[in-house]
Amino acid sequence: MISYEGNLYSVPAAYARKTLRVKITEAGELVICSEVGQELARHRVLLGRGERSVQAEHYRGLASPAQRVEKASASQQTERLADPSMFWDAPVVEVRPLAVYDQLLWEVSS
Repeated sequence: MISYEGNLYSVPAAYARKTLRVKITEAGELVICSEVGQELARHRVLLGRGERSVQAEHYRGLASPAQRVEKASASQQTERLADPSMFWDAPVVEVRPLAVYDQLLWEVSS
């Protein structure tokens, strides 16, 4: 997935962790290209925030996490499971009242 304007758009799995180019067409489409300019995906630009545009064909041929575990168990753990660092969780952030920032600004400006 790539992030653009607060939304996520899928790319073919083979291009995970690669540098990609993004352009927006006059027709409101987000075009994702390889570094050499080959078009990899085309999505309608999402208007909201925190939305996802996923094309199922981008994930064809990939095993689900359950299938990887099953395959590893069947082969007596001779194959390594996917590196957990390949997957990311949302960052953990501290939640605090906005008054904390007001206080900090007051202290800095005093």
